[in-house]
Amino acid sequence: MRATSIAPLLCLLAVATPVLAQQDQPAIKLGGKTLELATTGEQRMQAKIDGEILEEDAFIEVETSFDDGSRGAAVLLVSDGGNGCPGNYVVISVDDGKAVATDPFGTCSDNAEASADQGIITVRFPPIGGRDGTVYHWSFAKGLEPPAAEPFQPKPGTSWANANALIGKYPWEALDNADVLAAFKALLGPDYETFTNYFGKGDPMDATPEGVIVGDCFDDSAEDSTNLLIGIDPTGKRVFVAMQDGGEAPRLYPAQEQWPASLQEQLKQWPQ
Repeated sequence: MRATSIAPLLCLLAVATPVLAQQDQPAIKLGGKTLELATTGEQRMQAKIDGEILEEDAFIEVETSFDDGSRGAAVLLVSDGGNGCPGNYVVISVDDGKAVATDPFGTCSDNAEASADQGIITVRFPPIGGRDGTVYHWSFAKGLEPPAAEPFQPKPGTSWANANALIGKYPWEALDNADVLAAFKALLGPDYETFTNYFGKGDPMDATPEGVIVGDCFDDSAEDSTNLLIGIDPTGKRVFVAMQDGGEAPRLYPAQEQWPASLQEQLKQWPQ
């Protein structure tokens, strides 16, 4: 059974289409007003204050909120229910009796960590799969600020010596190992970013009889599905990559004749 990972930037881990969980949710107090979320007769959801519709979408869910009596704000996860963009975020705030909402923001991913502390809201998309994270801040003083990047970092102390611990992990988790990450970057060069974009839905990695750790995944968020196959040889301290976009011929790194026999067999199962 395949598991959803980090979509669509990396097709997030364990993401379920949020519209399936659509239901009325408890009202929330914000600055002396009441934020209500309700389902319409057309199976859509609305976020309302004093009858004013501040946000409407296929799915809305409150992620976090704060209220100090005179003013308050809430972070909403919103989604149109499509596969291409699992979700974005909206901040609804009330100050001096006036309710306003930001435009939707985010990375088209519903895996953000939302928090509120001393009147500042943080919506953080953590670094994962070799890709930098993104952090948004909102406050009454500054409103929604431009996003800031949070650099991806492998796990401290990881190396070829413990690369076998990646067996049973998902392909994108291979980049948590510092030596494996460096090897993929060296092998792929300018194609490294494309490589991380191809992470999508996949199975946990396994090892071949030769001891090569292998995993594959695919991204079906676009019209043409893309495929990714990776191999990690802890003994030889080498990595291997095959990337295929739609009906195009696979791109192999390094050349196929340099691949171990067990990975050659994996390639035979790919569409040609």
